[in-house]
Amino acid sequence: MRYSNVLTALATFLVVSALFILSLTVASAAPHRLGGPSIELQKTVGTNGGVCATTDVVTVTAGTQVYYCYEVTNTGGVTLTRHDLEDSELGVILNNFPFTLVPGASAFITQTTSITETTVNTGTWTSYNPGPSDVVSDTDTATVIIAQASIEMDKTVGTDGGTCAASNEITVTEPAQVYYCYRVTNTGPVTLTRHDLEDSELGVILNNFPFTLVPGASAFITQTTFISVTTVNTATWTAYNPGPLDVVSDTDVATVTLELPTSITLLDARVVSESGDPIWRLVGMLGLSLPLVGYLAWRLRRT
Repeated sequence: MRYSNVLTALATFLVVSALFILSLTVASAAPHRLGGPSIELQKTVGTNGGVCATTDVVTVTAGTQVYYCYEVTNTGGVTLTRHDLEDSELGVILNNFPFTLVPGASAFITQTTSITETTVNTGTWTSYNPGPSDVVSDTDTATVIIAQASIEMDKTVGTDGGTCAASNEITVTEPAQVYYCYRVTNTGPVTLTRHDLEDSELGVILNNFPFTLVPGASAFITQTTFISVTTVNTATWTAYNPGPLDVVSDTDVATVTLELPTSITLLDARVVSESGDPIWRLVGMLGLSLPLVGYLAWRLRRT
């Protein structure tokens, strides 16, 4: 009998210990399910409206349509049935929205907008039950970076209309027809589709000209004019997209120098003859001799 009681007590102890260990194991495996209300918000942004993006930072060109995804997860042990969502840039998205979010479950909502400048915005999700009670909130941030467009313009000048010259300075010795070449290169990551070009001497050359200039590509245009004086002129190329968006400009200068030949000068009267005597002396002697020769000729005729 004594041994029976001991065995019974030992079995009871083992059962209680096992239940205690099991309860500790369950508690450690899912601590967020046993507490009060709590949520976690994950905000992402991308350019594909069909799925939630996996990142919270994206780089796009100005005017791109982006899609924000707000995903909330009930990380607590209380079912939540009402929801508010507000974005620092987009404003109120949900207000007292009825949706039953049980512990461990997730839900999401998306919003789309067009971004024209680098934007950092924060979403705040608040969940609760009518009353309100069990009120909990979480925030998350997403960033949209606008890629910066850039161009480089190279202006050259020459006298051969068949090709773009290699230099932006030339010298001519008489009034001449010259050819200006304006070459633009897209040095940024943004495709540009509209172009203006203005020259300080030739005026407007392009105005809202449609041409698709992809990143890394170049294009050129030439202009000819007659130069009769030394001329320094500046050109400005502006590229952009309709809006206008992604507006960028660059300038360059070309110089045409006119150097006329020097005038022909009179020879110095003191040029020396081959005999070494200055020519002016010879001329002077001839001038003095002519009257004497004339007088002698007159006397001979009289006699």
